Amino acid sequence: MDSNIPATEQPRLYERLLSATPDLIWMFSADWDELLYMNDGYEELWGRPREAVREDTYDFVEGVHPDDRDRVIEKMAQLSEGDPAEIECRVNESEDYQRWVWVEGRPLVDDGEVTAVAGFSRDITERKLHERRLTALNDAVEGLIGASSVEEVAETAVAIAEDVIDRPLTAVWWADDERDGLVPLAATDAAGELSESSTAEHDAVGPIPPDTAEMAAFRSGEPRMLTDYETATDPARPETPLGSVYLVPLGEYGLLAVGTATVESFDTPTRTLIQILARSVEANFERVEREQELARKNRKLEEFTGVVSHDLRNPLNVALGRVNLHREDADGEELDRAAAALERMESLIEDTLVLARAGDAIDEREPVSIERLVHESWVRTATDRAEVRVADDIRVSADKSRLRLVFENLLRNAVEHTDDDVAITVGELSDGDGFYVSDTGSGIPAEEHEDVFESGYSTSDDGTGLGLSIVREIVTAHGWTVSVHDGPEGGVRFEVAGVETL
Repeated sequence: MDSNIPATEQPRLYERLLSATPDLIWMFSADWDELLYMNDGYEELWGRPREAVREDTYDFVEGVHPDDRDRVIEKMAQLSEGDPAEIECRVNESEDYQRWVWVEGRPLVDDGEVTAVAGFSRDITERKLHERRLTALNDAVEGLIGASSVEEVAETAVAIAEDVIDRPLTAVWWADDERDGLVPLAATDAAGELSESSTAEHDAVGPIPPDTAEMAAFRSGEPRMLTDYETATDPARPETPLGSVYLVPLGEYGLLAVGTATVESFDTPTRTLIQILARSVEANFERVEREQELARKNRKLEEFTGVVSHDLRNPLNVALGRVNLHREDADGEELDRAAAALERMESLIEDTLVLARAGDAIDEREPVSIERLVHESWVRTATDRAEVRVADDIRVSADKSRLRLVFENLLRNAVEHTDDDVAITVGELSDGDGFYVSDTGSGIPAEEHEDVFESGYSTSDDGTGLGLSIVREIVTAHGWTVSVHDGPEGGVRFEVAGVETL
């Protein structure tokens, strides 16, 4: 205390200071049998008269939620033993124990002996409410993941704003590039009722024209608070009976607007919750658009594979059959060439169909022995010019049929791209992160390593150029990666990493 203040005034100023604080300040004897000091905050927080604590010091324990009392008593004993203590608990029976307090206490020690315990109790009800709403919001926004359209995302979002954040006047608008404005996607019932009370020209959740406060907020990309909507500059709906409106852009997709019936300033926790909701909505708008685009591509891919499989393969089989029929009656170089060309076309169609389906999501996996799968794959590729050795038998979780295609294509690649004898080795990567397929063939130039997985790449006249593209698509669909390197004994080494071995 300032030494200029007379000593006789200091106790009164101390009392004024302690009475002015919003916290409850208290001091008890070390055994909690006597109340030494307590300011006026007790009645406000506990909902019980301060005189009751003077008569019975355990009155404040009676004011604690029954489920929290044992913990409070433990902390009291901890203080009496000379250790600091703190606790969060529910108090005030008259409010159904909806009030939360943070209590922190310290022992007062004199000559090594605890002579008193003192501390404060602070109202943290709003913080607890925010924490509960934040938890509920995090749980609720998971429901956005199940939405399959932007309309469904928006409808779920306004329901979350009403039920979790307790903001019944909420709407979501979608950016309309053609009109340079915003069009409504979804609104709460209360917002819809405002629209019914408005004129058609000033529909509360109707389209938003370009030169408005709402569009300015959307273009800025930053949240904007219109504290008094009626007097705001260029509001889109000046006749709508709104108090305040909080505008949060949803990236390039649109705008989230949360309003109130009366003028009020949203506190920071509420704004934070709204911004979290907005970020979740934006992310799910992006997800839905990505999924819809993927679905469109998949439909086109299905149409393409249908054409390739039926409209091309059928006449090709007819042509190949007729050529082979004529070859039975007459040998000729031209017929041989025609048959070879048709067989190459058949291989190309087959590889194209495999490639089209190779990247499909892996729905089911099973434990697979790499050694057994390599030997099964080698049966289709085996030649006198090559031999295969499995250095390590590892087990992985994979789609067995598609992983077989990986080995078939890698083994065929080793055999078909060299005229000499070749040794092929399959084993586990040194760090245990996957497996490799290495050969002693002619190898691949280092400058072409980045190109080998592109469709059409081949150094063989007989190859379709799709085998390694199929390998990459299947590996990626499993969540793995594939890379190409120079082999330790010449040739090439393919490494598949990110594989969890069993």
